[in-house]
Amino acid sequence: MRAGPLGAAILLLLTLAARIEGSFRRRQSFAAAVIRFESNGGKTAFRIEEILDDFHIPPSDQTWTCPLDEAFSEVSIRYHHLHRHHRECLTRLSEMPAVLRIEREDAKLLDRWK
Repeated sequence: MRAGPLGAAILLLLTLAARIEGSFRRRQSFAAAVIRFESNGGKTAFRIEEILDDFHIPPSDQTWTCPLDEAFSEVSIRYHHLHRHHRECLTRLSEMPAVLRIEREDAKLLDRWK
C-alpha cells in the first residue's frame, strides 16, 4: 500500500484550498458591529461567544470589553454583511434579552449588487 504519495497529494490539495479561501476572504469587505449587553456575572459573554462560534465569526474578528466590576460589557465584531449567515448571527444576538443594543457601522454596509 502506497499511502505516502496519496497522503502528500491530499495535504497539498488541502493546503491549496486553504490558501484560495484565505485570499478570497481577504478580498471581501467587512462590516463592523458593536454589541452592548448586560454582563450578568459573565454569563452573557459565554452565550454570545457560543453564538459567534456557531456562526463562524473567528476570535480574531472579535474585540471584547468585559470589565468585571461593570454591569454592562461590549464586544465589537467584524463580519461579512453580504453573507446571510453572518447577518443571521446578528438576528440571533438581538433575540437575547441581555443584549441591549447592536450598533452597525453603516458606512461599511455594502450594496449587495456591486
